[in-house]
Amino acid sequence: MQLKGNDVLVQMDITCGIAMQTKAQKLIVERWGETLAMDFTHGTNSLGYHLGSLLVTTATGRGFPVLDFNCRDQQAVTISAILTYFKEKNPGWRNIVSVVIDKDFVE
Repeated sequence: MQLKGNDVLVQMDITCGIAMQTKAQKLIVERWGETLAMDFTHGTNSLGYHLGSLLVTTATGRGFPVLDFNCRDQQAVTISAILTYFKEKNPGWRNIVSVVIDKDFVE
């Protein structure tokens, strides 16, 4: 069920990812969206997909997920599609001052 203010991205040609953002997550981006972090879970499923989140740091210093996504890989084209979707749905993305990733360049 789609509720007003919630968004879901599903690419239909070749599904490479599904991204979900609730209205509450959008409000958190507006409030504390200066720093954006991207994090993936590793080895948590046997199906081969990658579960990831974009997070912001709240006033208490804790990370809060503002976009959750499943994707088939962590390649640049897939991550670019996810970030493009985030930018389309969050006009305040221009307020982001820093971006943090935990990518191991050996992966």
